[in-house]
Amino acid sequence: YWANTGTKMLHIGRNTKSFILSKSLSFNFSFYTYRGLVTIFKTALNSYNYTECNSLLIGCNAFTATIPYTIINNFSAYINQEATISKLELDFLFFLLHRGLNLKSTLMILIYGYCYNICSKISFELELEVPLLIVARAQKLFY
Repeated sequence: YWANTGTKMLHIGRNTKSFILSKSLSFNFSFYTYRGLVTIFKTALNSYNYTECNSLLIGCNAFTATIPYTIINNFSAYINQEATISKLELDFLFFLLHRGLNLKSTLMILIYGYCYNICSKISFELELEVPLLIVARAQKLFY
């Protein structure tokens, strides 16, 4: 599986603020690339941008990359970029499985915890559906 995503944020006016949050899950033998473009124009005095990219690797040979691209045309802008990559070892899944949880419940708990700050901002119906859809897709990769 290959996923290539990204964002574009243009700051044109004064005192503008932007917050970009990207989260990815990469399972066995999958590739994920995030490309982000932030442009601060000359007229965007005192602008602020915060970009955060979080990636969770599950299984073996999963790959993720974050490629930020920033164009700053004035000196009063504040730009902050942050990227984290975490790996969930299969041993951790097996530990939870040996404690009585099935694979679906284990993945659901871990993925919901990882995606909580995004899922909590969408409607209640979708908040519960998103982790289930991800788990359904993940189960195919583990069997």
